[in-house]
Parts: sequence; C-alpha cells; structure tokens
Amino acid sequence: MTNGVLLIRQHDQANPLEKALAERDQPVFRQAVIESEMIQLPQKELSELTEQSWDGIIVVSPAAVEFFHQQLQKHDFKWPQGNYYSVGSGTAERLVTHTHQPVTYPAPNHTGEDLLKLPDLHQIKGQDWLFVTGADGRPLIAETLSERGAKLTSIEVYKRIPLHPDLSENSRLWQEQVATIVVTSKEQLELFWQDLPDSAKNWAQNCNWVISSERLQKAVTDLGINKQRLIVAQNATTDALLKAIPTQSEKVMSKPTEQKSPATKQRKTKKTSWLTSFIILLLLLSVATLGVGGYWLWLQQQEIKRTSVEQMEELNQRLVQTTRAQEELEQSLFDDIESQMNQRFDALREQRNAEAAEAREEAARERQAMFNELESNREEIEQIKSHLDTANLRLSQDLYVIEARDLVVAAGRKLWFDYDRNGAVQLLQHAKRVLEQSRQSHLIPIRQQLENDIELLNGLPEVDVEGLALRLSALRQQVRELPPQREQLESKPLNNGNGNGNDEVSSSFADWRSNLNAAWQSFSEDFIRVQRTEEMPEMQLGAEQRSLLKTQLDLQLQIAQQALLQRQAVNFEQAMDQAIDWINSYYDTESTQVRHVLDALTQLREQNIEPEFPTRLLSEAMLNDAVDELLGESD
Repeated sequence: MTNGVLLIRQHDQANPLEKALAERDQPVFRQAVIESEMIQLPQKELSELTEQSWDGIIVVSPAAVEFFHQQLQKHDFKWPQGNYYSVGSGTAERLVTHTHQPVTYPAPNHTGEDLLKLPDLHQIKGQDWLFVTGADGRPLIAETLSERGAKLTSIEVYKRIPLHPDLSENSRLWQEQVATIVVTSKEQLELFWQDLPDSAKNWAQNCNWVISSERLQKAVTDLGINKQRLIVAQNATTDALLKAIPTQSEKVMSKPTEQKSPATKQRKTKKTSWLTSFIILLLLLSVATLGVGGYWLWLQQQEIKRTSVEQMEELNQRLVQTTRAQEELEQSLFDDIESQMNQRFDALREQRNAEAAEAREEAARERQAMFNELESNREEIEQIKSHLDTANLRLSQDLYVIEARDLVVAAGRKLWFDYDRNGAVQLLQHAKRVLEQSRQSHLIPIRQQLENDIELLNGLPEVDVEGLALRLSALRQQVRELPPQREQLESKPLNNGNGNGNDEVSSSFADWRSNLNAAWQSFSEDFIRVQRTEEMPEMQLGAEQRSLLKTQLDLQLQIAQQALLQRQAVNFEQAMDQAIDWINSYYDTESTQVRHVLDALTQLREQNIEPEFPTRLLSEAMLNDAVDELLGESD
C-alpha cells in the first residue's frame, strides 16, 4: 500500500486540496458521496431581504454563498447591507468577492462554536440578524442567536442529496494505493462507511484518518478505527488539511540484536566510550541547531501572519471608505436631480399659470364685448320703444310682435352667452304663445318658424358640464392613490479579469501577495464604467419627487376642472393631455387601477364642452323684418 490520499469531499470543495497534494507528488483519489442542490426562494422574499438593513449576516458555507448569490443575480438584486460573518476563511473569501464588504470569521479554529465566541455575537438582544444556511444543517448557531435575544431570520438556499455510489470497484484500487483518508463532515463520513463494501472496511480501519475537528473523533472511533490513527487538523481549510496529511507511511524498522559474550563486551567498552561521547555531543549540537532554527522559523511565520492581518485590515478600511464615497456620490446625484426636477416643475407651473391667466383675460375681454353688444342692443330696443311711443304705435297687435321679437332676442343671448339651451327654449315658447295671443294670420309663418327653432334646439345634444366636473373631481381623488411605476436597473456582472488569465485567487497561504493584488485589481477595474447608449435613460423618482408629481398632477386636473366649468375647450384639452401624459410616464400602466383612471380621463378628454349651437335663429330675422315693416308704416 502506497502513501496515496483519499478525499471524501464534494467535487468543488476537493479541487484546491487535490491540486496541492498533486504538487507534493502524492497520489490523490476523490470520492463524493453527496451533492448540493439549490433551493429556489420567491422573488418577493428576496426583495424584502435585500431592502432591509441587518445588524449581522451569517453565511455558513461556500455553497450557501454561491447559491444565494446566483438567486440575487437572477433577479438583479444586490447583497443586503450589514456586518458579515462566516465560519471559515474559505467562505469569507467568497463573501468578500461578491459583496465587496469586510467579513469577520474566527481564527485559527473555523468552527461554529468559535464563531459564537466572538464579542460581536454576545450583546445582540433585539437586533435583526440574517442566517443563510442549508437544509437540515447544524442548528447550533441559529439556536444560540435566538437564545441571546436576536430577531433571527433563517433562509435555506441549498440542500444535500446523498449519491450512494457503487464503491466496489474503487475500493479495490484504494486498498492497494491509499494509506490516508481525509473527511471533514460527519454526514459524509456516515454515508461513505455505509456505501463502503464490507471487504474494504478492514483496510479502512488500518488507514490514517485526517479529520477537521475534535467533534469528528467520536464518530470515527465508533466505526472501529483506532484513535492512534486519527490526525486532527486545525480546521477544514486547504492549508490546515495539507499540513495534517502525512507525506509518507510510517514504518517500524527493527534490527536484529547480536549476542555477544561478556568478555567481548568488556573488550569493546573502552574502545567505544569516546565514540559514544562524541556522538552524544553531535546529537546535542544538532538538537540545539534545530531548536534555534525552529524558533527563527516560528518568528518568521508570526511576522508573515501579522503582516497579512494588517493588510487585510487595510483592505477592509479601503472597502469601507469606498462604500462611504459611493454613498456620498449617490446623495450628491440625488440632490442634483431633485434640484433640476424642482426647477423644471416651477418653470412648468409658472408657464401654466401664465397661460391660464392669459386665457382668463381673453375670456373676460370676450364677455365684455358681448355685454357691450348686449347693452347696445338694449339701447336699440329702448330707441325702438321710444319711436313706438312717439309714433303712437302702442296698438296691442303690434306690441305682441315687438314683445315676441324681444323674447327671441333674449333667447338668442341666453343660448350664445350662457349656453342655456333650456332657458332659450322656454323664451321661444313664450314668444310663440305671445304671437298666438295676437291672432294675426300673417304671423303664422313666424309662429311656424318659432316651432321649428324650438325643435332644432331640443334636438341638439346638451353637455352636462356640472356632471363632468363632478366626475373629474372624483378622478382627482383616485389619482392621488395611483401606484408609481416600478423600474429595476439592469446590472451587468463585472469583468474581474484583465485578459491575461493571471488574476485568479489562489487558495494557498503562500500566495497572499498575488491574491491581494488580484483582489484589488478586480475591485478597482470596474469601480467606474462608461458605456455608450443610444437612448436617454429613464429618470428615477424618489419619494419627494413622487409627492411633487402628485401635486403637479392634481394642479393640472384643477385647471381642467375650471376650464370645463367656463367651457374653455382649448385649456381643458391641454390640461387633460398633460395629466394623461404624466400618468403614462410615471405610473404603473400595467395596474388595473391606473388603466381605469386613464380610460376615464381619456373619455372626459374626448367630450365636446362647446355645443354647436346655431349662430342665428331664423325666427329672429323674421320678427326683425316684421318690426321694421311696422316702423316703416308708422313713418
């Protein structure tokens, strides 16, 4: 049996250790007895986890890091904010790569018990903690955090599936070439022993077993393995396991003892005494030299360890400073966008107010002109009445015609100035009754024309301005509750390579300088990215911008309501178009509530608030001619 090594680990976990053993010219065999499978989390749950700020986040294994990171990338989410903790250094390295935040882990022992001994995990009562783990994992960490009063949220992102491989063929090869077995998990140990053929268990009991913690000792010895064959590594990292694996099998060499007579021994005692003293002196010098060299080597290792810790702390400080600078930059950009939005809204509001004031002034001028015309007509009527008085034309039959003419003129003013169709119809009906009272046959055509004018006005559509205004007021209340548009910025994975293939992070402690340089290059190359785009990016609105948008939208609907009551079609259509455009741009058009409000506003926008009344009543012209004839006869 050679000094080969059998690794009982998952494929992705065994690769670094397998490579290191191969470089040491030791035969390496690998056997996986379980595999990990992702547990899909709902998008809503992921969103809530990433939006919340945590006092502490614990990730138990590299598999938990990778599976959780894949689900976050799938939905374009970022890692949540908080203080990160892990059980081992391998998990911490992957967390730093994905989160770009400092990670705390226990050293030198990478166990859950040592993690719980950290000072940061003692006074946690009332704090919010997130625990990322696998299904059916060790509950020690979660139970301890809950006992200490933390508000713990646990999520399971993967599960372990036993493979139960057929080991009969491989076990024959292992019996010939494997002298050391490496296992770091109690579950994998039990599955391996369960799948191992009975014929190979005697070989396994005679192998050296390298385990990652004293917790596995009892599980190994329960399988009938001698405790003297156990080698306990400091932790489950590649370096610790590599140091614990023996480089060659131990053998006990024995030499035959020669039986010599007392006389012979007595003769050789004096000859060998000086040689023995010389050998002892050489051995003492060798031991002293090895002791001094070992002490010097220990000092060098401590210096390298201290330098590595200082550089890691410096890197963590740089990450914190970079995060703070990024937050300040985001706040500055937010302030600039807010200022620009306020300026644009103020300018737009001033423009709308000026246009509304100008429209009101124009309407006032038009009304004044109509009133002047009405006064002029009234003066004309007074003059006619004066002429009738002076010409002694107060005959009852003629007065009926004049009164009917005045009623028709008043009906026209009621129709064109006040848009009161019903009032105009009532005046025309009154004029018709006045002419009927005159009982003059030559006025029958005028009475018939009055009937035609009444039918014409009754057939015209009537715009319920008050009803439309009430509907618009109700829509104003609904607009305040509309959900805003939800937009997620697409994030692209950063390119951590520089094209030469030399930026991979090694798991060897001896490569700490190149690892640190590669980590810094990966972080700094994609810190700022400039990318050409053909489309203008959509502006994201914060809470204050959404509040300001609601105020401006309500103002536009108020302007539309005022224009509706005043029958100003142009101002009404402009205000409604602006409100509809803002809702389409800044609110969630996929929402049923938003579509309902848009449909209602569009229907109101299409209403014609200026009815197409006739510009002149034919009965008025006929009555004017009749009055002129009376005046001509009087002259």
